[in-house]
Amino acid sequence: LVLMGTAVVLSDSVNAADGAQDSETDTPVNWQVLPLRDAVIDGASSISASANQKVTIDGTVDVVAGGELTIKGQLVINEGATLNLAQGATVTIDAGATVIVDGDLVIEGANGDAKTFTFNGKEMTVNGYVSLEGANSFISSTGKVTVNGTLEINDEASATLDNAEVSENG
Repeated sequence: LVLMGTAVVLSDSVNAADGAQDSETDTPVNWQVLPLRDAVIDGASSISASANQKVTIDGTVDVVAGGELTIKGQLVINEGATLNLAQGATVTIDAGATVIVDGDLVIEGANGDAKTFTFNGKEMTVNGYVSLEGANSFISSTGKVTVNGTLEINDEASATLDNAEVSENG
């Protein structure tokens, strides 16, 4: 699947049928699932997913320079899958959203003051592998980040974790 040149905006009009919330987790009971498999996301094919949508990554998905992925619901990188973020790509996890990394998340970093992966969500769980490879790779101002797998910060990389709760193994 190549999304180059095709803008994708997912609005509340395609949310889960009943929009019910789980009272214990305050998350949608029925997600509207947007599967991405072996895709390239560029500036003309950026994706914005709404609060009741779960974006699942299978195979290899590359967000290239100018590409944007905004998550308001949930992002799941499945086991065996890879989400690559090139320099100049942007992923934003909005307030209330969650991220589950069971596969690989590779973040090359940004140029100058730009941010590559901005986590303002509720919770991020890393069961797989996250590699930060450049400046301003990962910015978090809120939420809980639990690392059960591997979070690797390479020599040239930087991460900002302001007001975030970070724990290892839960």
